[in-house]
Amino acid sequence: GLIEARVYLDGKGEFRKLAVGTTRPPPSPRIAKQTSRPSEGAVAESEQIARLRSEALNNPDPAERSVALDRLAESADQALARETVLEVLERERNPEVLESALGVLQDQESVPLEPVLKFAAATRTPTLRLRALELLSEHGKGDPRVRELLSSLARSDRDEEVRERAQSLLEDLEP
Repeated sequence: GLIEARVYLDGKGEFRKLAVGTTRPPPSPRIAKQTSRPSEGAVAESEQIARLRSEALNNPDPAERSVALDRLAESADQALARETVLEVLERERNPEVLESALGVLQDQESVPLEPVLKFAAATRTPTLRLRALELLSEHGKGDPRVRELLSSLARSDRDEEVRERAQSLLEDLEP
């Protein structure tokens, strides 16, 4: 199958990789030998997951970083997906990629609150603050740090929509 496609830009000597989905034929109905070595499929999947993590963190194209995050979230290694997302929240500056990272966390069973609290308090983009606040209110209902951040933003955030939403979420947390 096709693994990579490149489009060369006219006269610039540069190329852009295009995301290509790979499809595998169904496994043949044969009896697998039991060995102590990992199967070729497991090794290939592990390599694919490592490649997706690298793409999510290092690809120069923000759109491709976002796609890699989404595909990593669909993988079997949810711990690595969460670890990658948290690293993205710490170092990424592109709003599109950060939006993807928050979306991946939204779909997780449990979300580590501390990195999201730090992100919500530090990001300058109002839509990203709103998204982080939604995530925190959903996953950190009983955490006093969430209540404290919501209260602070409801009083003094520079964006009116963020202030209003923080106040609304704060009221939703009241017993």
